[in-house]
Amino acid sequence: MCALLVSMSERAAAEPAKPVTASAEDSVTLEARARFEEGIKLAEGGDHEAARLKFNQAWALLKTPAILYNLARAEQLSGHLLEALEHYRQFAKTPPDPKVTEAQRQRVAETIAELSKKVAQISVEAPPGARVSIDGRPIDPDRTDPIPVTPGKHVVESTSRGRVESVTVDCKVGAITKATLTEKPPLDEGSASRTLYEDVTVPPPEEQTPGFWTTGRAVGLGAFGLGLVGVGAGIAFHVSAQSSEENATAIRQSLPEPRASACSPGPNAEANRVACANLQAETSNQNTGRDLRTAFLIGGGVLALGGAVLFLVSAPAEKPSAGRARIVPFAGARDAGLTVVGTF
Repeated sequence: MCALLVSMSERAAAEPAKPVTASAEDSVTLEARARFEEGIKLAEGGDHEAARLKFNQAWALLKTPAILYNLARAEQLSGHLLEALEHYRQFAKTPPDPKVTEAQRQRVAETIAELSKKVAQISVEAPPGARVSIDGRPIDPDRTDPIPVTPGKHVVESTSRGRVESVTVDCKVGAITKATLTEKPPLDEGSASRTLYEDVTVPPPEEQTPGFWTTGRAVGLGAFGLGLVGVGAGIAFHVSAQSSEENATAIRQSLPEPRASACSPGPNAEANRVACANLQAETSNQNTGRDLRTAFLIGGGVLALGGAVLFLVSAPAEKPSAGRARIVPFAGARDAGLTVVGTF
């Protein structure tokens, strides 16, 4: 039997084989050993492509862990990564063997992980018992490992009970692409027994850039606008109150002496009735205008300020970036307010 290679460096090396008499080996084993030893010499000389061919010939004749390991290693070093990954996985599933150490199995596991990042892979989900192929190449129906493939588009096809289903997948390096082939009912009783179903690959939605307008910004701008209207109304009522005050002062100046009692009940009350009524109306307008002025100026100012703050803190959600500050509201059991956060 061929000895298991110990390969912890870039070149392959074999444990010395124990002398075995020809009577203990049949012709197939002798031929496999000859091809294996030729592969060892080629690998030691750095001709990994030629060594791969020799190990492949030996593997076709005799299935041993040593041949399988050296075949996978030569495939890896000669750039046949898809085949190398398949054979390394096959080696990892070999039953316990005294010639295979745990260190070697660990090294193979690490190599499998390394190669998986350099190739594309397809994971097939098909109906039980279906015959599966990728680009026309049959796949073992009992296989559970993903199938290594070259990057790009591949056609995965399954045949079950005379029906054929197909899906085209676009595979990326270092990723496992899932190909789902579910059995679909026939279109009608008269349809052909062989029906091809083509799945459409839907591209992932593009990441949307947050818009400038948010609900908070719209409400904040509306509140700010109403606040400005309120402030404007307060200014208008202030002007009206000032005008009423000036009119009331002019009416008081026109009343006969003594002016303080000109509008009090008495003999002159009838003579001053019109002037006193006008004075009372202007005084009432003045007081009303002052009250409305105060209410609109305070209410409008608060509304405008609140709308401005709401507009500022309602920016679209985005990832914080260096050198950018944001205004964030906070509230606690004892206080509340606004704070500025960011990286400066």
